[in-house]
Amino acid sequence: MAAAKKYDWGDGHGAVHSIPYATHVQNMVQAGFTPQAPPAGSYDPSLEANLGASNRGLSDLISDTDPLTGTAGMRNTLDWQTQQAQLDQQGTRSTEDYNTAVSAQGTSYQRSLDDLLKARTQGGEDYQTNLANLSRQYKQLGDVQAQTANKAGVAETGGALLQAQQKRAANQAVDKAPIDTAYQRFLADSNTSQSRLGQDNTTALANLLTAYTRQGQDIGAAKDQNTLTYGRTQDDLQTAIDRAQRENTQLGLDTRNQEQYQAGTPVQFASPTTTAAPAKGNPPVSTITAAPGVAGTKRKRKGNVITYTAGVTTA
Repeated sequence: MAAAKKYDWGDGHGAVHSIPYATHVQNMVQAGFTPQAPPAGSYDPSLEANLGASNRGLSDLISDTDPLTGTAGMRNTLDWQTQQAQLDQQGTRSTEDYNTAVSAQGTSYQRSLDDLLKARTQGGEDYQTNLANLSRQYKQLGDVQAQTANKAGVAETGGALLQAQQKRAANQAVDKAPIDTAYQRFLADSNTSQSRLGQDNTTALANLLTAYTRQGQDIGAAKDQNTLTYGRTQDDLQTAIDRAQRENTQLGLDTRNQEQYQAGTPVQFASPTTTAAPAKGNPPVSTITAAPGVAGTKRKRKGNVITYTAGVTTA
């Protein structure tokens, strides 16, 4: 069996480590430790300058684009809220306009129906008046004929008066026929107009409802699209921050590795926690470091992972 490969970390111990130095650094970072810079003067200061510029750039990016607190994120939220409010207002006005149009259509229909029924009533009254006038004309004619017969001394002769009466009845029927026909046609036309008026009213109301429903659907679709665009923009802003944070973190690791290489010493790590209450009389703990060669550091290997428990450096 081939011997396990050993790695030299540049810590003065030679090739005695079972994992690469970069893996060790990644393990420490994942455990919450923060890599620290070597002593000043042991590396190129431009490395720290570049890292500082990256940190400031990340801070500016978060300030500008964070979905919740950044300028772009808050503006995106405000724009979404404004557009939703405008669409809600459009929906409210659409409902108000629809109700107004329905009311106006109802008023127009009722007025037209009232006018139609009034005309029908008046037409019936005119018909009865025409019949009464015609009957009165023929009654007056009968009275004149009877008086004429009396003066001629033939009042007792029933044959002539009977013939006159029959002729009057026949003529009256002839004169009444066009009056009846005109009235029946008037009634037929009036009923047809009423039927069409009802149909037109139904159609108008249906068209108003269709337009109102479609407008509501359009407003709903616009609100959904607005929300979708808002969510995607927020996701894109967060994605940009996540990637910038990832790259900034990696730049920090790369910078520490480069500084360690130039200084010829392993990277020191600050503990992810700070001692909350130091013992009375002892100075507060400022950092906890762990690395090969650091006083108080203990090395423990488990598989391919090497864990270092930290020594304590006081202020």
